[in-house]
Amino acid sequence: MKKIIAGVAGLVMAMGAQAQTGLWDSGKPAQPVTFGVRAGMNVANVGGDEDDAKSKIGFFGGLGVDFNIVNSLSINSGLFFTQKGCKSDDMDMDVEGYEVEANARFTMNFIELPVYLSYRLPLNLKSSVQVFFGPYFDYGVYGKATGDLKFRGEKISQSMDLFDDDYDFKRFHVGLGLGAAYTWSRLSVGLSYQWGLTEVAADAGSYWNNFNISVGYNF
Repeated sequence: MKKIIAGVAGLVMAMGAQAQTGLWDSGKPAQPVTFGVRAGMNVANVGGDEDDAKSKIGFFGGLGVDFNIVNSLSINSGLFFTQKGCKSDDMDMDVEGYEVEANARFTMNFIELPVYLSYRLPLNLKSSVQVFFGPYFDYGVYGKATGDLKFRGEKISQSMDLFDDDYDFKRFHVGLGLGAAYTWSRLSVGLSYQWGLTEVAADAGSYWNNFNISVGYNF
């Protein structure tokens, strides 16, 4: 009986060790909640009807938090400031027989709350790879459009607040994000892509899409 018990105990321990080095680890995390800082670069554009718009580079940064369910599964969230935009260069128009050259820049700044489900695969004792997917929620805090017009030899510059009540640009946006991150010790680097599900403006037929590169440090 002692040999049987010892054999079963050894088998359970061996299975547990195998699970720790396999594709799924359901063990209890050493830290139920992990905090960190994230910063990086956005390359944003609008998808949909605005096919002529070009990508515009912005930045983001903020505090990230991981709610670790088990060692291989967590919910990634946090609160971030993120900048998205687009631009249109060298637009030629005809106004009353005169040629008009125009350039436009659109920039929107948001507070963003992601809620991503994340799978973690450990590579060794210090490093791991994460793959995450889920919704994000943006609230616009400031939006600005600037434009330059060259008309009859004169250059005219104008700007406007996109979230002014006179315009139909939306502050609240929802979308989906997909990405991956590599973590070594407390440092991380990640790539992600976001698909907007909310129109940039009412009846605009365009949505924010955003490619992101980030670096981070976990406390």
